Amino acid sequence: MPEPGPETRKAAPVGASHSDAGGVRFWAIRLTVDRALGPAIEDALSGIAGSVSRFEENPEWPEPSNAWRIEAIADAEPDRDGIGALLAATAEALGAPTPRFEITVLDDVDWLALNRRQFPPVTAGRFFVHGSHFDGTVPNGKVPICLDAGPAFGAGTHGSTQGALMAIDRLAGLRSWRRILDLGCGSGILSLALAALTDAEILASDMEEAARDNVRSNAAANGVADRITAVHEHGVGAAVRKTAPYDLVAANILAEPLMSMAGDIAEVTAAEATVILSGLIAPQERDVLAAYRCVGFEHRMTMALGPWSTLVVARRTEPGPQHLRPGRAGPR
Repeated sequence: MPEPGPETRKAAPVGASHSDAGGVRFWAIRLTVDRALGPAIEDALSGIAGSVSRFEENPEWPEPSNAWRIEAIADAEPDRDGIGALLAATAEALGAPTPRFEITVLDDVDWLALNRRQFPPVTAGRFFVHGSHFDGTVPNGKVPICLDAGPAFGAGTHGSTQGALMAIDRLAGLRSWRRILDLGCGSGILSLALAALTDAEILASDMEEAARDNVRSNAAANGVADRITAVHEHGVGAAVRKTAPYDLVAANILAEPLMSMAGDIAEVTAAEATVILSGLIAPQERDVLAAYRCVGFEHRMTMALGPWSTLVVARRTEPGPQHLRPGRAGPR
């Protein structure tokens, strides 16, 4: 899951559904921490809050920020001493100083209106991604994907996700696939896109258990639950290998895990397989491509959106490479 955001892990705190129209009281726990400490703090707060969001503090590409701003929303007044103790213990375990935090009251929050503002419809290639609250008209020629913000990454707003969607759009007309793997699937947005444009059987795998349930819910909402199987698994494990080989793999993760899993991905791909690699920034392209060249893949395509790059590679058994770089443009 790509780290820079913003991406909200849950759309609204426990006790505030999308139908709540206001008059609801919540508390926000806010703090800024070092990037290395961020994931542990986020996980710690997720156990006591219904919603946890993270943002890069003053992000400037191409160098990522070293500071994360974390905001947790709770539907009951937090115990300040308990929060302090939790943060202190989490930081101490990583050899870091205890971060300062603040707790503020959020009154009369209209979560439906907030969700509409934060997650408006997104267009990426042929795909039109919208929440269940959307009551407008899908533009002509667009393929709708209904997706609400949930506990897993992938609401369609992030450049890495949009790049992967655009790559799927470009590739769908070039060949057909029989078996697809969505590795690090998050919300399952790429699986939904692939199910909309192909007849393939799709395995969606993620190391986060919440992602599995999120994918199943989203697949049912889009009428493709019969073709998407969601599993909770770390990396290329037994469940992924059981239904290999795959003739398409989509992986929207981060550069380092993409490189470390290159060999494993090669082992579960068919002779003419295509792999979509996303979640990396332009300066990381060379290293990621080198890792996949070493295990038998060649570069086919690059989709670039701002700082985010999506790479398409294919097994060398396919005919000669065609390099395509559409440029750093927004979704068409």
